[in-house]
Amino acid sequence: MLEFFSSYNCFTRINLTQSSTFYRDDRAILVLDMDNTLINTFGKKEKEIEELCMFGLDKSQILKFVAHGDQETCVKRPGVEEFLLEMSKHFILIPWTAGTEEYATPILDWLDPDGSLFKFRLFRQDCVSYDGGRSYVKDLNTLNVPLSRVLILDNCPRSYQNQPDNGVPIIDFDGDQLDCELRSGSYTEVLAQASKFADVRIGITADLRSMVETKRNGYVSTRLNVFL
Repeated sequence: MLEFFSSYNCFTRINLTQSSTFYRDDRAILVLDMDNTLINTFGKKEKEIEELCMFGLDKSQILKFVAHGDQETCVKRPGVEEFLLEMSKHFILIPWTAGTEEYATPILDWLDPDGSLFKFRLFRQDCVSYDGGRSYVKDLNTLNVPLSRVLILDNCPRSYQNQPDNGVPIIDFDGDQLDCELRSGSYTEVLAQASKFADVRIGITADLRSMVETKRNGYVSTRLNVFL
């Protein structure tokens, strides 16, 4: 049976702009985007679920839940569990999504069932809204800590446009179970190394950004060719 949530548990949220006393931990902060970075959500599409299971996807990697009255289905990015566990050794992990709290909480509970990985959680209401609410930016100044101690892993560069040097780019995850961005260990190695610098931004090199941009362009070209 697939795990199913009809409601969600509200975590106590801490307003980081009012207090930065939590920042007594020597680890840097790694902000984690959720949708298309850690997971992919595709709504109620039973055929897609069946196809994923036919190709060997473990049902524990699929979550069904209800948010805003709609049934949603999401899958984990391959390697995400190991990635989060390893990153928690080097960083304070803070998921920050442009999704609503009602939508995101069941997913974050699923990724971190015992609450041991995520120090805090930030949602749409913590973002800066642009274009009449059509896009959201995650202003890292919200964290009220030195930006030299913060990185953000996000598939959407616009999300960290206010602090581009803090961004760690990654290509979109669309549910493809052959995706190996987190499973390969490359990000684990790069981020673990970056965590050792007093200014963690030094560890995110131009070569990494160029490599991801090349992958992203190749991915877009491949997707376009499918429809030509």
